[in-house]
Amino acid sequence: MVKNDRASYYEHLAIEVDDTLCISENPVTLMTSISKMYQIKYNSIENPKLYLGAQVVKYALTNKTKLHWGMSSKNHIGKAMKNIE
Repeated sequence: MVKNDRASYYEHLAIEVDDTLCISENPVTLMTSISKMYQIKYNSIENPKLYLGAQVVKYALTNKTKLHWGMSSKNHIGKAMKNIE
């Protein structure tokens, strides 16, 4: 694919049973196309909050104007700590 600024990039679609994560310059367009072929839960095309139980978060590096996506294991660690206690 080619981004709006003409840079080449790969789109990524991660699917695990009923969890789907779309990484793209325009993920809504891609997911809308997929929803025409496969059943997707109504109103579920949105910015990700969880994927396979891990929190999906936006964060800034040193350049505070550009946000990046990341995954956090905070939920898993919290649950594990409760099991240990």
